[in-house]
Amino acid sequence: MNRGAGRKSIFRDDRDRTAFLGILADVHRDEGMEIHAYCLMGNHYHLVVHCPDGNLSTAMRFLGSRYTQRFNSHHGVDGSLFRGRFRSKPITTDEYLTEAVRYVHRNPLELAPDRELVDHRWSSHAAYLGRVPRPRWLTCSMVVELTGGTTQAFRQYVEADRPKEAKSDGWRAPNNLDLRTIDQVISEVLTHTAVSYTHLTLPTIQHWC
Repeated sequence: MNRGAGRKSIFRDDRDRTAFLGILADVHRDEGMEIHAYCLMGNHYHLVVHCPDGNLSTAMRFLGSRYTQRFNSHHGVDGSLFRGRFRSKPITTDEYLTEAVRYVHRNPLELAPDRELVDHRWSSHAAYLGRVPRPRWLTCSMVVELTGGTTQAFRQYVEADRPKEAKSDGWRAPNNLDLRTIDQVISEVLTHTAVSYTHLTLPTIQHWC
């Protein structure tokens, strides 16, 4: 995940969002990054990705720099767009993978707790459910299989509320999924055993490695 510098918007209009997804497609093609979920909000984005070649840092630097160049050119501004280096946390179990995708797809509820998730245009949830065409660079099959094997089961898994989830001020991550900011350097991601899926989460450091 990454956030705009000073919490400023990184997506001012739908052209920005479309451009970001286009660059994400380029990262998939050029860097071999698998993309399992995404959600674009006003001043931040979330991704769940897998880099089989261990090149997460390179892929994310490509995404951030290319999008910043495009944003600055489109809006006639300059300087840094993002708060700093992206935040990431390794995903090493199937349970964590499905919970991370659920968290990402439910992110719009933080702003509008009563909205239908499938109506949020700028997340992968609608593509998972077949409501919109699935981008060729988006991988849905793994998480669908892990949550019951059908789009109906996946939708129930993502959209059903749980007893401990507060909705008064927007949805919050379940207690068994720690999505708080934890310092994770790239070496941790690359040396983590088994599955190297990564949930990109909140940035705290202010520079690029």
